[in-house]
Amino acid sequence: MKEGYEKLIPEMIEHAEQRLSKDDGSLELNLFMSQKNVIEVAKNMGYEKTNEWRYGIYDFSKGPLKYQLPEGFSFEEPGRHDMKKKIEAFWRGFDHDTEPEGGVERGYNLMSAPHATPELDVVINNSKGEYVCCAGMWMVPENNLAYLEPLATVPEYRKMGLASAALSELYKRTVALGATHMTGGGNGFYFAIGYEPLVKWSVWRKG
Repeated sequence: MKEGYEKLIPEMIEHAEQRLSKDDGSLELNLFMSQKNVIEVAKNMGYEKTNEWRYGIYDFSKGPLKYQLPEGFSFEEPGRHDMKKKIEAFWRGFDHDTEPEGGVERGYNLMSAPHATPELDVVINNSKGEYVCCAGMWMVPENNLAYLEPLATVPEYRKMGLASAALSELYKRTVALGATHMTGGGNGFYFAIGYEPLVKWSVWRKG
C-alpha cells in the first residue's frame, strides 16, 4: 500500500468481502508478509492467520542452473510443440486422471494472452516422443523477470531430474533476453536446487 493511502485498506477488505466471498460467506486473504499495514487492519477486522508459506525465486547472480537432461530424453524444438500433447502432459503432471478441461482451445487461448511467450516454453520428450515434463514461461522484460508458470512432470517420470533440467534450459533461454530472476514455487524441490525464499505469503480468515 502506497504511503498516504492507508485509509483505503478497510474499504478494500470490505469490498472483497462483498464481491469475492464464497457462497458460504467466507473469504480468504492472501497477503505478503511485508504488507504490515494491511495485515494490521485485517487483524483489527477479525481476521486470523491460518497459514504462511515461502515462494522461491532464483537469483541469476548466483550463477547458472546446470542440471543436465538425463540420457534417453530430449528437448522438443521451440516453436514445434504439439499443443494436444502439451496440454495432456500438464494435466497429468498435476495428478488429474480425467480429460483436460478446456482441451487444446484453452492452450491456444493462453498463447494469445498478454505477455505470453510460448516460444520460450520447455518440453521434454522421452525416447518414444511422449511429452513427460513441461515448463511454461512468461518473460517480463520490463523488470527482467522470467515468470515460470506452470511446471509439471507426469507421475511415472518424477524424481529423474527432468524438472531441474527444464529449469536449467529456461535459465539459458531467458538470461539471453536479460532476465535476472526466475520465479518458482513453494515446493521444497525449488529450494533444493538453489532457489531462495525471497517472497513470503500469509493466509488470513475471519475467526
